[in-house]
Amino acid sequence: MLYVNIFVSLVLIGFFVHWKSPLILFAGQFALGAIFRSPDEALAINATWFALLMLAGLMLYRSNIRWDKLALISGKVGPLRAGLALIAFLAVLFLWIQQAGVTDFSSVKRSDDDGGGLASIVDGFLALFLAFSVSIVAFWKKGQSKTILFLSITILVIIGLRAFLGSNRGLFVVPLVLILAIRVLTMKTESDWVKVGVAAGLTVPVALYFLILTTSTRAGVDIGDGLGLLALQLSGGLGNGYSPLRDLAVMDHVEMRGAILPPIMMLAPFYGFIPRVFWPDKPDVGVGATIGSEVFGTGGLDGIGGAGIPISVPAHFEAMLGPGGFAFGILAVALILAVCGALARKHPITIVPLAMIGHNMMGSDLGRLGMQLIILTVALFVAQKWLSFRLVNVDDQPVKKPRSKDRNAMRRQAPRREPLPDLVR
Repeated sequence: MLYVNIFVSLVLIGFFVHWKSPLILFAGQFALGAIFRSPDEALAINATWFALLMLAGLMLYRSNIRWDKLALISGKVGPLRAGLALIAFLAVLFLWIQQAGVTDFSSVKRSDDDGGGLASIVDGFLALFLAFSVSIVAFWKKGQSKTILFLSITILVIIGLRAFLGSNRGLFVVPLVLILAIRVLTMKTESDWVKVGVAAGLTVPVALYFLILTTSTRAGVDIGDGLGLLALQLSGGLGNGYSPLRDLAVMDHVEMRGAILPPIMMLAPFYGFIPRVFWPDKPDVGVGATIGSEVFGTGGLDGIGGAGIPISVPAHFEAMLGPGGFAFGILAVALILAVCGALARKHPITIVPLAMIGHNMMGSDLGRLGMQLIILTVALFVAQKWLSFRLVNVDDQPVKKPRSKDRNAMRRQAPRREPLPDLVR
């Protein structure tokens, strides 16, 4: 069975690379779960995800939504406007540091109930800048605004530090992986290979170091033991990402006990934005605490060192609707991918938020992912207006017809026709 999962994973990755697909990180998530976290009982789950991803990837490819078809159009950005954007970012970052309780610039996991709520809100504002910086660095080309590029790189570097302070490892690593993936899938010349190779050589070791360092710091062990813990998390069933083992456990639990989550959580991506001041009894947006406590016995609801366990969007539907809900969850993922693909035809920028967080639908709940998708999408539309850039599909750009003066000049410069010889006449 292992060899089958390896083969299927390579097939999916191969097609997505060939298609230059914006869903490339989905292929990576699938490979992680299929190879390391799939018992024989997970055959149906893997087959369902494989079919869904292949169909979604083909849909985007046939719609001409590919990384190598997207181009950045950036205008001149004055230093005043760029400076104001950076000041706003630093102000939000400073507020987050205060609310997260970071006092000695060491890596911590936020668990303070008093500051956690506001810190989570500030997290959303930080995501506004993250989406912008990823888009610029991924598609910037020589000759475009350097001001906007330097601003984006500065934001990425500072967010890397913030990810370490908050022990939010994916917040730093996933954007780097996405940027490198886009660069690789859009390379056309040998110089592109050199640039991407140098960038990967500089950033990948730093990203790995951050992963290991935050893992070891949170566990209170040295770097060497932290590497071992990271390996266990990546290959273990309860780690982040696609995990058929985890989904099977949820399905077995629901089969015995029935639904354990309220169906209203299907609206969590929307009601999550309503403050508890106006809705004190608002249901939780995330399901990790409940699943950790109810299914895996990790004490996720006791608030004292309990561990929340993330589950996929289809497993989330299973826990809300009862047996058979997993199928509705798969349909929900398909609908989200179809809607984002349709929007990307007219607004190509919408494909970036999907690529950044969409693959987490294979290993995280609907509420938080939906809120993140909304935040990132709104952020990019605002940033386009404020910082004078657009992401466009080059095949959709109209060809400008020459003006009348230009046409007259072209006629004057055109070579004169020689008279045809008598034989041809």
